[in-house]
Amino acid sequence: MAQSDQQDLLNALVKQQTAIKKVNRILYILLPIVAFMVCVICANATIASTIGTFFMLTIALLAVGIKRWSIFAWLFLVAVYCLADNLFTYGTIATRPLEMQMGVMLFFVVIIHMARPYLDRMMIEKI
Repeated sequence: MAQSDQQDLLNALVKQQTAIKKVNRILYILLPIVAFMVCVICANATIASTIGTFFMLTIALLAVGIKRWSIFAWLFLVAVYCLADNLFTYGTIATRPLEMQMGVMLFFVVIIHMARPYLDRMMIEKI
């Protein structure tokens, strides 16, 4: 490999790394805000449910969006949290609130997971 080709590859790698760092900085601010708005929409009627949903959704979005951990593991954890939250809030499984909470939370986790490569690509093209 010629020296100029190697230098071009190194420059492209540096450009990609700086773009990823910029996207991470933006997402560290944006994802908790998104989690707060979603938890206000989909949490059950208690303050404990709202706080728990906020923390669970924030951690899940950061893990999937920034750390890029396994989407299936986090979908499972979010589903288990929704079931537990529903049981603690209503004492039984209330299907309509469970469907709404689980559907919205899982939807946003999947959207953040799918959007991350596009965000990286947009930031690389912008630099």
